[in-house]
Amino acid sequence: MPQRANRLQRGCGQGIGDLVATGFSGYSRNSRFGEEFARTGVCNIQSEGCASLPLVSTLLGSEKSTLHIFRALEEVILNGKDANEIFTKLIRRRV
Repeated sequence: MPQRANRLQRGCGQGIGDLVATGFSGYSRNSRFGEEFARTGVCNIQSEGCASLPLVSTLLGSEKSTLHIFRALEEVILNGKDANEIFTKLIRRRV
């Protein structure tokens, strides 16, 4: 695994904590982005999470296959899949 991806993967614990914290905060642009994007399929709010998603995806490469929440976000934001469908499948998935 490339050294940058390895550093990124080591930081995933903090990243998941940040995702949960910002995902549920009414003050977070990431939260507002997600709500609007899921509701309408588009969003004009600038959010750090959305802006960094393509780079993080590239850095992780094949390692992202084990990061189910990340892959769901990627499917919805980068690939234009339906948020309700993708996250319903994720929630129903038995890990």
